[in-house]
Amino acid sequence: MVGANIGMTPWSFYLFVVGLLGWLRVGVLWNDRAIMLIHAVALSAMIIGLTS
Repeated sequence: MVGANIGMTPWSFYLFVVGLLGWLRVGVLWNDRAIMLIHAVALSAMIIGLTS
């Protein structure tokens, strides 16, 4: 996470979530369960981390 190294900690997390949502959408559009699963798990972990 490059944003955390240059002092943009909140923005780096938000941009990471946007990227995860983008890849999750790609998985849905391509009907690729592997992409959907890995990014859904990562998104869940990221949301839990942001709320705690």
